[in-house]
Amino acid sequence: MRHRKLTGLIVSLALTLSMSTTIFAAPAVTDAAADTSPIVILHTNDVHCGIDDSIGYAGLAAYKSEMEAQYGADRVTLVDAGDAIQGGAVGTLSDGAYVIDIMNQVGYDLAVPGNHEFDYGTGNFLDLATNRAKFPYLSCNFRELATGSTVLNSYWIEDYDGVKVAYVGISTPESLSKTTPAHFQDGNGVFLYDFFQGADGLYLYTAVQAAVNDARAREPITW
Repeated sequence: MRHRKLTGLIVSLALTLSMSTTIFAAPAVTDAAADTSPIVILHTNDVHCGIDDSIGYAGLAAYKSEMEAQYGADRVTLVDAGDAIQGGAVGTLSDGAYVIDIMNQVGYDLAVPGNHEFDYGTGNFLDLATNRAKFPYLSCNFRELATGSTVLNSYWIEDYDGVKVAYVGISTPESLSKTTPAHFQDGNGVFLYDFFQGADGLYLYTAVQAAVNDARAREPITW
């Protein structure tokens, strides 16, 4: 009996492009019955409340529907790699909540917090991620110092009919300085959170590699 295994395709979600699409042809898998048709990954970042910029969220939703019609809804995943909820009045007036509402309607499947997700406070972001977003936020290097544990899930495994793809969330370590540092501190100025920062990148590399290793060893998780 053959067992389905996680493929070698690990998708790291970090700040890359804006309102763009990527189609991955997944590598061979061990299960002969697994579907080998294309996997479509649509990704955005640095939208900064630009809900009508470029093709806009409306155009993105239409394009996602088009891809789902062409490749199948179970072969299409829409992700955001950060800095979506800040940068315009729609974000400022709602502390980012209205943007999350729009992202829910567009049909996002996954997201990663950028530094600007914390501009309205860490507590506000965590409330949005937990109680408002209908999709999970991922970050393998956003850590609570008191426990040493990551605040969010480090990765998500999507099973595309036998082809398992791990999405690993990576937040910029510069979040501590590119938003208000007090958002990550207590009232005495002691840091409560970090992002595995370090000048040589070793801490960040270690966190990312640990998430990748764990993803390779696990079956799909639920949210």
